[in-house]
Amino acid sequence: HIAYTYGTVIFVITVTDIIGYLLGFAWFAPRLRQIRVVTAMLAVRKRFSRQSEQVYTWFSIVGSLVTATVWMIAVSVVLSSIFDIPQEVTIFCTGATVAMMSLYGGRWAVVASDFIQLGLLLSVSLAVFFLAAHRLGGLGAYFDAIPDELLNPSLSSDSPYDKFWIIGFVLLSLVARNNLTTAFRYNSAKDSKHARWSALIPIVGYSILPICWFTVPMVARVFTQDIEAQFPMLEIPAEASYFAVAINVLPNGLLGLLVACIIASTMSSMDSALNRNAGYFVKSVYEPFVRRNQAHQGELLMVGRITTVFFAALVIGISIFVVQRGNLSLFDMYQQLNGRLTVPMAVPVFWGLFARRIPKWGPWVAMFFGMLVSFALFDGLDSDVGRLMLGWFFSESSIEYIVAHPVTWSYLVNIPLTSIVFWGTGIFYKGCSDRYKADVDHFFEDLERPVDFEKEVGKDNTVFQAKTVGRL
Repeated sequence: HIAYTYGTVIFVITVTDIIGYLLGFAWFAPRLRQIRVVTAMLAVRKRFSRQSEQVYTWFSIVGSLVTATVWMIAVSVVLSSIFDIPQEVTIFCTGATVAMMSLYGGRWAVVASDFIQLGLLLSVSLAVFFLAAHRLGGLGAYFDAIPDELLNPSLSSDSPYDKFWIIGFVLLSLVARNNLTTAFRYNSAKDSKHARWSALIPIVGYSILPICWFTVPMVARVFTQDIEAQFPMLEIPAEASYFAVAINVLPNGLLGLLVACIIASTMSSMDSALNRNAGYFVKSVYEPFVRRNQAHQGELLMVGRITTVFFAALVIGISIFVVQRGNLSLFDMYQQLNGRLTVPMAVPVFWGLFARRIPKWGPWVAMFFGMLVSFALFDGLDSDVGRLMLGWFFSESSIEYIVAHPVTWSYLVNIPLTSIVFWGTGIFYKGCSDRYKADVDHFFEDLERPVDFEKEVGKDNTVFQAKTVGRL
C-alpha cells in the first residue's frame, strides 16, 4: 500500500533495518547473547528487577498480539486477493493452522520452517521481479515505468511520510531494533560469535531484496488500470498491488507457490509471536507466581501449549473485529503501535544497556511517562485544550501540521523526553540497596564476557539440527 501510493519513501524502513543490523553486528548481537537468558523478559529482570520484568511482560504481550493481528490481516489480504473469498474465513482458517503449528512444533519448528520459507520466498519474489521486467521490455523499461511522483516522492508537509517522519523513524529504529526486549533475536545463538554472524544475513537481504519487493507495486498501474475494480472485496485495494502484478506475470504453478510462500512467511511472524508470548507468560508469570518455582518441565510445557491456543484465539478474534471495522491500513496500525507502545517501551531498555546508575524502578517509570506523552500526542492535541496549549508556542499552520502527524511527533518528541526521564531517575541510584548494585555490576560483567559454549552449555547438536533442516 505504501509503495503503491507513496513510492520510494518505503525504502526508509529497509534502510533503518540495515542500520539496526549493522549496529547489531558491530556491538549489540554478541552482548545480547552474553546476557545469558532464555527469554527477553528475563533479560529485563536480570538488568533491573522482577517488578520491571512484570510490567514489560504484560505490555510486551499486548504489543505482540497487535503485531500478530497485523500479520494475520496481511494473510487475509493475500488470500482474498487471489481467491476472492472473505477475509474473515481466511483469518479463521489461517489462525487455526498457525495455532496447530505453534502448539505441536514449538519455537524450534518455527525457526526451522522460517529457514525453508525464506528460500522459497526469495525464489518466487525474484521470479515476479524479473518476469515483470521481461514483460515490460527489460530492466531499463521496468524502472522507467515507475511514475515520477513515486520515484521522487514529495516530502512536503502534505504527505504523511515527510522529512520529519523520516528523521523520527530513524530515531525509533535506533532504540527499537537493539535493546533488552529484542534479545530474543540473538539469545538462542550458539555463542557470541554465532550471534554476531546471525546479523549478517539480514544485512545482505535488506540491501538487495527490497528492490524486488517494493518496486513491483510501483509498476502495478501498468498491469492494472483500476485496482479498486479488480479487488472490490478489500477495504484498501492498494494493499493487493503486488499480487495484481503477480497474477499477470506468473504462470499458474508459480502463482500457487507464491501464495503458499506469502502465507507461510506471514504465518511465521505470527507463530513467533505466539510462542514468544507463551514463553513470557510461563517463565515470567506462571512459574514464579502461580507455582512458586515448584512446577516440573512437563507442567510448564502443558501450560505453554494452553497459553498458545488462548493467544491464537485472541488474535483471530481481534483480527476479525478489525477487518469488520474496515478501511484501516495495515501500515497505519503498525505506526499506531510504534507511536503508542513501542517508543515508551523501547527507550528505557535501550539505555539500560549503557546506563549503570539507574534504580530498579527507573524503566517502568520512564515507560509510563512515555505512554502519557503518547496519549497526549495522539488523543489530546486535537482537543480544544490541546490546541489552546499549542497556540502558546506555534502558529496556526504549525498546529494543523502537528495535529495531522501524531505518529511523527511521537517519535520526535517522545523519544527525547522519555530518555531524559529515564536518565533523570539516576539521581535516586545512591538510595538503592547494596544487593541491587551488586546485581547491576554482575549484569554488566556478563554483558562483556564472551560465551564459552563448551564450558557453559556443552552437548553441541548443531550438526544434528543442520541435517534435520536439510532433510526438511
